[in-house]
Amino acid sequence: MVVLAVSTDYLDFRKSAFQEYAIVCCYNAIRIPKHVDPFKVASMGVAYVAASLSLGVCLGVTFTKGPKKREFNLLENARRCPEDVPDDIMDEVFDALAPCYQAQPGEWLLVYGGQITIQLAKLGGLKVVGVADLSKHRQLLQSLGTG
Repeated sequence: MVVLAVSTDYLDFRKSAFQEYAIVCCYNAIRIPKHVDPFKVASMGVAYVAASLSLGVCLGVTFTKGPKKREFNLLENARRCPEDVPDDIMDEVFDALAPCYQAQPGEWLLVYGGQITIQLAKLGGLKVVGVADLSKHRQLLQSLGTG
């Protein structure tokens, strides 16, 4: 079985993502199906972390999940546990975004590339305009539901 481990602690080599074995919390582990080449998904963890932090912390997007529409608010979760927030991003988490400026479902987001950001933004209820070379990426952008 191959597992993708998502990690933001790149300075701790026991937990960083690009290695054969890693220590990882169960909620940061993703089982890779046998038919998928592990080398093709190796960087997906980095893409999801970047997209999640950009949307969830920097824009305050609340993600909904499942048929019961359970909400997951990364910014609120981070603010509830200040002892877990690294010093170098403390200001971004606690002082950068007033609630009145948080992205709301139905608002538009312009994404220059980044299909994972598009998927997460749609999960947060945002309308997405994707910017890409349509001769290469039209079908992919349309399948993701961009405007």
